[in-house]
Amino acid sequence: MVNFHSLAGFAGKVVNLGPQTAHIWKGLDYGQIMVARIQGDYSLAYRQEKSDFIGDQWFPLVDAKFISGLYPKWNLGMFFNDYVTTWRPGTMPAMGDVNLDDHGKFVCQRYACQIPLADDIPYVADPGVDPKFATTAFLTDVMDLHKERVIASQYFQSSDTGGSNVWGTNLNGVTSGENNTSTFRRFDDYIDSDPRGFFKNIKLTVKSKTGKTPNSAVMGEQVYEALRIHPQLIQWYQTGANTVRSITELNEEALAKALGIDRILVGKAMYNTAKPDDDVALDWIFGKHMWVGYIDTPGPMKPLAGMNLSFTEPLGGFNTAFTTVPDMLTHAEYNQAFQCYAPVIMGEKLGAILANAIS
Repeated sequence: MVNFHSLAGFAGKVVNLGPQTAHIWKGLDYGQIMVARIQGDYSLAYRQEKSDFIGDQWFPLVDAKFISGLYPKWNLGMFFNDYVTTWRPGTMPAMGDVNLDDHGKFVCQRYACQIPLADDIPYVADPGVDPKFATTAFLTDVMDLHKERVIASQYFQSSDTGGSNVWGTNLNGVTSGENNTSTFRRFDDYIDSDPRGFFKNIKLTVKSKTGKTPNSAVMGEQVYEALRIHPQLIQWYQTGANTVRSITELNEEALAKALGIDRILVGKAMYNTAKPDDDVALDWIFGKHMWVGYIDTPGPMKPLAGMNLSFTEPLGGFNTAFTTVPDMLTHAEYNQAFQCYAPVIMGEKLGAILANAIS
């Protein structure tokens, strides 16, 4: 046996032994001992908020007893003509006149979409992926999306937007040379535009044609974002009786107050302008325009700009009807959603479209 009498002698002997190999024992990697599992409490989905859709507020839903038909429209001058005269007993009172204009017409259009789902999919899907819930969420959202597009495409338009004049008052935003009768200065011109003065005038214009002061404004989100930081409106809050010195931008309620109107509806919903298989290209359904007019709950002899007649037969569902159709031959089911409605303008003079409100 080798006997080393000192650490120095031991070190010298080690040097003479030559290179040595060190063995490192590595533990098992996570990938070798576990399978990746889905964290079912979280998932990513680009769903739009329900409040982004404003079509049902602009054109309130009403129950249609028939899929098509007529609705009465009373004469505009009926409540503004003064037939009353002085009267003496023994003589005939002055004769009034109650009359109807031509009835309005409506034809409800059916809309539908479906998603097929094989019977075994819910049973083999990971816990974090619920095919039934995803299918219902998709159908709910896409039906609302389509209805929003139908209403906007038909009524959020004028000849200046590339469509036709469907409202009684139509103006176009310009960058210069406005006459404030058919044109106005666009609101993102923070030097020369006058939103408060313009709103005063447009409300008086609509009232001069209908006797009703507009109570609502409908605008695209881009217009709203431009107006909420408009210096004139901010200054209105910072001076005079509205001394809110710290305010720098307005929410919807504050903007409505600054413009002198009861409420504002901001269309924030977006849609894909590209084909489904192409790269997604989003745009706003309600573009860079604005509408000012009178909105009310539909009922007998009431002034309102528009309504949306919803026919519920045979599937039921006041707004959207859902049904599941089983296919026993292929062991699948078809999840289907249906709507049937007709948005109509009741009083075209009760609304004004302001095309190209911003650049």
